[in-house]
Parts: sequence; C-alpha cells; structure tokens
Amino acid sequence: RQGIYENGDTDVHMVLDLDVGRQGEAVLTAVLNLYRPSFFIAELEHEISHLVEDLGLRREVQGPDGPSTLDYSADDLVSEWHEANAVAHRALWGADPDPLHVDREVLDRVWRWNAARWSTQDEFGDEIFVPRLTGVINDRSVVRTGVVWADAIPTAFPDCDLVIVFRSEPRRRRVFGRGKTATALYSRDSIVRLLTEADAARIEADGLVVSHASADLTEWVSRLPSLAAAFRTTSWDRVHDRELTG
Repeated sequence: RQGIYENGDTDVHMVLDLDVGRQGEAVLTAVLNLYRPSFFIAELEHEISHLVEDLGLRREVQGPDGPSTLDYSADDLVSEWHEANAVAHRALWGADPDPLHVDREVLDRVWRWNAARWSTQDEFGDEIFVPRLTGVINDRSVVRTGVVWADAIPTAFPDCDLVIVFRSEPRRRRVFGRGKTATALYSRDSIVRLLTEADAARIEADGLVVSHASADLTEWVSRLPSLAAAFRTTSWDRVHDRELTG
C-alpha cells in the first residue's frame, strides 16, 4: 500500500510504502525528498517516529553482507538526512532555474507558525482568523514572509514582512459567478500603524497583533484600487536555507 503524507500548511510531504515482508512482518519504506528546506526533517522525523512506535518497526540497513536490522534512531535519521540534503544542494543549486533562499532562522519561524496554525486557531476560536504564513516574491526573486488579510476581518498577524490585503467586490448585474477582487501589498509595519491609529488591535506579549472589527478599517479596505499587485507566491518546499546555498 502506498500513501502520501502532505501538510498543506507547512508544504512538507513524503511518500510511504507499507508492505509485508517474507516472514509476515510489516515493512515501511519512507521516501524522503532531498533538496528541501531543513525544517522538512523536523516534521517528518516526528511523523516517522510515531509510525515506528505504533507499528513496532526496526530499521533495515544494507551492508556488504546483505541487509541487517537495527533499532530505529530518530537522531540517526535526522543527521543522515541533513548530510544527504547538503550533498543535494551542492549538486543542484547552481542549476536551479528559479533559486529561492532565505535564512534558516526565517524558515524555522515560518514552519513553527504554520505547523501550529490550527492549534492557534483553536485558542482564538471562530472570531479571529489565523492566517498561514506565505512566501511572497515581489522583486528580484527575493522571498519575503506574508499573510493574507481579507475584507478587514479580525485577524491574528504573526511576525512577517508583508500583508496581502484582499477585498471581495459584490457581483454587479450578474446572476451567476463571482465578483471582482482587489489586492494590494503592504508592509506589516504599515498595517500595524493603521490598526493602531484606528484603535482596532491589541498587541500581545509575544508580538502577535490581533485586529478586531472596525468600521474605519472596512471603509479603508473598500477604497482599495481594483489593481493586481505585482507579486507572486511560492510554496515553502521550494525555498532553501541560505546556509546551504553558499
């Protein structure tokens, strides 16, 4: 049986093959991609370790005298993946047609926020939207962190560079289909100033900025020009640790 682990919030993924061995034992093969950001293995190790514990698995190692089995070690898995990932970067980075990178600290912070997004949403409840941190590219292939703020709804803004302000427009003289949308790109600092001036947010101890409903904000968003901002987004599995690309 083959399955795919895929986390749409963190962009981490792997392929799993579960089979039965010659003696009826469960055999799990995990295919872990390389040439990926380093946070990949932090998430995958957690998932694989749970599978190993739940299924009572051991590790099979190919040696000069054939395969042998060893106790599973999460530390070995992590260190061996990091070593192979560094080799993959040395081999592939120079030929990448769209090379994207940021500091490892940024990638780790993005991963931690996105991985905990739904637990954070549970803490805030249904009244506050907890956005996913997105990779935003708006010039010279420089990756910045951003979140979407739609229709001035109450939102928890994490530490990031940019805010994609999105406004839905009602249908006009149309029975079916959606109306147009307006999108604009702002720095997070400018949005925080806007929220502060409108007395429409609170700042928590960890720096998280939480907005609340405000007629002034709704009016400001309603005046956004119906022009597409010049930017594109990217998935985090395509953004590499700067430390691996030197």
